[in-house]
Amino acid sequence: MTKDRNEPDSTDAPGGRPGGGRRLVELGLESLQLRLDLLATEAEAAWLRLLSGLLNLVLALLLGVVAAALLITAVLLWLPQAWRWVAAAGFALALGLAALLLVLAARRDFAANRQAFSASLAELRRDRESR
Repeated sequence: MTKDRNEPDSTDAPGGRPGGGRRLVELGLESLQLRLDLLATEAEAAWLRLLSGLLNLVLALLLGVVAAALLITAVLLWLPQAWRWVAAAGFALALGLAALLLVLAARRDFAANRQAFSASLAELRRDRESR
């Protein structure tokens, strides 16, 4: 049985090229794989930045507490008995102010990094505009 030249083949693309539909699907899947790889890479980088920042923060906090405790103890023992309560209040005020400034700095840092997946979003935006 011979096939008529005008009958469409199931492998023909809408434009009439043989295998074109399959190639279009392959290109779409390849593009999707690339986007997912980019998203995974950005997620991993964000996770590593978060872990690194948290580790540095914990270590700084631990060292700061030890250093502050030693400094306060040395100063309080060095001062005469009558002035120790004034020095303790001054240290408490200074440490409270430092804690407040650190909290404000942390809020500013977290607020500045809201675009975590900017490369993926830009790539998706370009894909949407090219359609």
